[in-house]
Amino acid sequence: MERLRSRVLPGIADAASQGRPSGPLLYGYAREYGAPTGESVSASGSRRREVRQVINEDQAQVVRQAARDTLAGIRCTRRRAS
Repeated sequence: MERLRSRVLPGIADAASQGRPSGPLLYGYAREYGAPTGESVSASGSRRREVRQVINEDQAQVVRQAARDTLAGIRCTRRRAS
């Protein structure tokens, strides 16, 4: 496990220092990928693509409504699929 950790953490730190997302995509967001740039190079030497996280408006409406409901004291309930 320590070997895996020592191999993964530098990549995560590198991504964070360059403003690139790491980890899973959160609900309510989408990733947009651009062309590879020479400004960011991976450890293997390949050029990385520009990556931005943007709001996914359809999903964001669900998140906003859940936040409003929570702040209003409305309890969350599961809805069954019909």
